[in-house]
Amino acid sequence: MNEKIEQQIEHFDQQALHYIKARNNFRHKILTREMWKPIFDILSSEISTDEAVKVLEPMCGTCIGYSLLGESKLENFQYNGFDYSANMVKAAQSLYSDINVWKQDVTTFESENLYDLIIIVGGLHHIPVTLDLVVKNLSSSLKKGGFFVVSEPVNNNFILKLIRDLVYSKNNSFDEETERAFTTNELHKCFLNHGLTPYFESYPCLLAYILWGCPEAFPFLNKGSESFVKKYVKFEKLMWRTWLAKYISFGLFSIYKN
Repeated sequence: MNEKIEQQIEHFDQQALHYIKARNNFRHKILTREMWKPIFDILSSEISTDEAVKVLEPMCGTCIGYSLLGESKLENFQYNGFDYSANMVKAAQSLYSDINVWKQDVTTFESENLYDLIIIVGGLHHIPVTLDLVVKNLSSSLKKGGFFVVSEPVNNNFILKLIRDLVYSKNNSFDEETERAFTTNELHKCFLNHGLTPYFESYPCLLAYILWGCPEAFPFLNKGSESFVKKYVKFEKLMWRTWLAKYISFGLFSIYKN
């Protein structure tokens, strides 16, 4: 196994319980639902549910994708997920005892199964050195006409990169030696190289994301009433698909189509 992958596994196993506890709060959940709603609205209108939609969530953590699917209009689906952290897999299995979740390294993933939908929630930046290999292997498991959905941190201007590099070096929630954010162009190019076309993109990681998106890293920012959080997120949504947001957002939410 790659040394950096082993380092990531150790890091995640150490952080798992803190990560799960920190993200189990209403502010983070409100923001997460709103950031993903445009994605699942599109998927619900584009994917036929006459037959069960086969879903794969690599690097699933506590199966955030499964939770979001359960709240979406895409009701008829068969879920499969895997993660390289044993602690994350154990936590996911305890949360959702009736779904198929297993321990697997995404960098060695190969499967003969074909899926209608693949979802990765903030995972690719943990394996930047093997990005191309991972996207290649996963895309080969996607049906023709299927969708590959990702949310990832991005650095579309040098100031964001400087801020992120500083945070990664000072905050134990991150591992600066193995994690790296991409640019939008890097991600789009990688997916295009493997036959997947950018279909939709949004940039919702603005101030609300700083305040409530990473409570495990910035607990002192996790403040505000439920009413305030909902109203502010609703206001900020007006910016998420603008050209300005692309260059000042800390993250990208994107759909690619096979």
